[in-house]
Amino acid sequence: MAGSTDPLAGLDRVPWGSLHHAYGPAADVPGQLRALRSADAPTRSRARSELSGTVHHQGTRWEASRHVVPFLAALADDPTTGDRAEVVGLLRAVVLGDRRDDALPFDPRRAFAAADGITDDQATLVARHLAAGDLCEHDEIAGLAGDASVRWAADAFHAGARHTDRYVRWLAEPDPQLAGHAAELLAWFAPDEAALAGLVASGSSSPTPC
Repeated sequence: MAGSTDPLAGLDRVPWGSLHHAYGPAADVPGQLRALRSADAPTRSRARSELSGTVHHQGTRWEASRHVVPFLAALADDPTTGDRAEVVGLLRAVVLGDRRDDALPFDPRRAFAAADGITDDQATLVARHLAAGDLCEHDEIAGLAGDASVRWAADAFHAGARHTDRYVRWLAEPDPQLAGHAAELLAWFAPDEAALAGLVASGSSSPTPC
């Protein structure tokens, strides 16, 4: 893995407490990410479940979701991480949500067009009122909720697009589940020459179903 040997380097520089996930401030996310490094398999499994429930709650992404993406990618890229294929599966969920393979080819500009009119402040305001459970008491803010959700999905998707070099490397992994997740991820992003060459070399020309 290139760069820092610590896949969680910079974790504490993210202002998690001021970001929101499905259940409020995301101050618990760093502990969940650290638990993915545990030597105890049940601890890792519980952390994946908790992360799925907070930053990918029923397919919805949140403010905190995009910030989780680089750490999941770095953890999956580190051969000392346990359950790497499951980590990549979680990464796939955060980056793509519940999108199905039959939605390919994918046009992110069209899919995320509603996000263009949402500012950072508006998205944060929606997240705070959702967490407080009083969104419906504020009609103007409630009217922004749908577009804010699209904005968070777009942010997570674009965060995932920054790691295609890793997805290409994972195609060569001996674990077929990990390699399959990598091929599926690559199918959602505009392929470059390295990605195409990796897919051809791996014998995977189409995404592998989850």
